[in-house]
Amino acid sequence: MAILERAKLNHHNTPLVTELCSGSVAVNDSTHPLHGRSFEIAGIARLPGCRRYYQVEIFPDEYTYVPIDSTDQSKAVRLPASLLTLESIQRLDDTSEAPESATALVGDMKILIPMSGLIDKDAELARLKREIDKLKKAVNSSEQKLANPGYVEKAPSHVVAREQQKVADMQASLAQLQTQRDKILAM
Repeated sequence: MAILERAKLNHHNTPLVTELCSGSVAVNDSTHPLHGRSFEIAGIARLPGCRRYYQVEIFPDEYTYVPIDSTDQSKAVRLPASLLTLESIQRLDDTSEAPESATALVGDMKILIPMSGLIDKDAELARLKREIDKLKKAVNSSEQKLANPGYVEKAPSHVVAREQQKVADMQASLAQLQTQRDKILAM
């Protein structure tokens, strides 16, 4: 009973439970009074500005708080609660080709969220067509300017070089937009 009394937190500093969860955890910090014991997790809690705690059930309907970094779960990557409502999670190996996806990093884990079904394909294709047409007109205009021998002879060399760089940049952007359009068409 002495161990449990030492583990109780002052009621004024009781962490606020921010996420309900389940599972079990073992206290592996040798300096913690509950070292060597395993508990069922009831939730994750946090004191404002402080470290996170597991809320654990030590007896039926009796809870205490153990700092997460004092447990065997201190290095575990936890999925955010918002991801737990997904209909499926699929692990890709290094040889698998990932679908066109939005990407997020959580620790060392890379989360890919496939874009198919998330965007309005027709609206995105229309937007890309407008951008591609606008860029093609701008590239054509700049190329005509550079093809004019009078412009190239009379304009200062740095102005001609800037116009050539502008054409190269627009052509690179155009290639990226066309690649993006092709990927969306394939979805």
